[in-house]
Amino acid sequence: MEQNKINRKILEILNNIYQKLVLKSSIIVDELKTLTEMILSLHTVKFIILTDYYKGSISKSRCFYYIKITNKRGVVERMVYMKGIDVSNHNGSINFGQVKDSGIEAVYIKATEGTTFKDRCLEANYSNAHCEGLKTGFYHFLVGTSEPETQANSFYNAIKDKANDLIPMLDIESNFDGLIDFILRFIAKFKEISNMQIGIYTYTSFIDNLDDKIAGYPLWEANYNNTPWKLKSNFFTNRVGHQYSETGCVNGIDTDCDMNEFNDGIINKTNGYVRINYLPIGYRGDGSFAGVDMGYVQEYFEDIRIYANSNENGIWVETQNLPMSKCLELKDTLGSWFCDIK
Repeated sequence: MEQNKINRKILEILNNIYQKLVLKSSIIVDELKTLTEMILSLHTVKFIILTDYYKGSISKSRCFYYIKITNKRGVVERMVYMKGIDVSNHNGSINFGQVKDSGIEAVYIKATEGTTFKDRCLEANYSNAHCEGLKTGFYHFLVGTSEPETQANSFYNAIKDKANDLIPMLDIESNFDGLIDFILRFIAKFKEISNMQIGIYTYTSFIDNLDDKIAGYPLWEANYNNTPWKLKSNFFTNRVGHQYSETGCVNGIDTDCDMNEFNDGIINKTNGYVRINYLPIGYRGDGSFAGVDMGYVQEYFEDIRIYANSNENGIWVETQNLPMSKCLELKDTLGSWFCDIK
């Protein structure tokens, strides 16, 4: 009797997981843990969950979950990615509650274009998507009519006070003289002011206008073949998303909608540690003796653990792991002492 109860519960949870797989939405970790514990008591079923990279037939794409269920009837395998959309003012007013109920987990929102354009729906789209618990990220449309540094500043100022759950994206689909130089300058400026990773969005057909100077940046590739992850290889080494349709239908959105699947590469890092430049020697850095006044240094790191390191050029410190917001706060506090965030 007890075994029958376990079997029924397993079937119930498996059905729930299967429905989410059909929607290509995330699996609830608690369900996986419960199911694993139950299946351990059954000798006829083997259940394997891999949350690390799965290097299989999908060209080394990194799924959020790889599930393999083996029993007497055979093997069932599923790779689960994050289902997402991207939106702008062209999509009109959006009911993000209905969007979430449709199985969507991630929303990229247009923030800016060029230096002066800010999407009129940015604030509403972000506020409503965030309130529904959806993961949010933002993109900037690059143009050749204003300096890339001013575009990077405009983009960062529009998103800096928002939850960047997903790495920001640079939308590149307009060709002009000096495009690669513009891209590199935009990225350099954005990383300088934000300390955030940034990715590249572009079309498969546009990649020929780019080159391998940006090969290592995360690629979100648009190719409307209606088959997620069926993409040919290119010089990019880190594909994190596939926009596979521009005519999707999602509850809560009255217009056609871009449909995407993402892997774990789009998740923005929320923690890091601060590394500072070589420290001045002497009492409070006055050069009066060869050692470093660590009490003076610690004043800049109230309630933060720091670790000293040295080489032939001098002594520096690194902090414990901190929320990214605290890292950015320290960057401003430290001034010329600041080196980088890792």
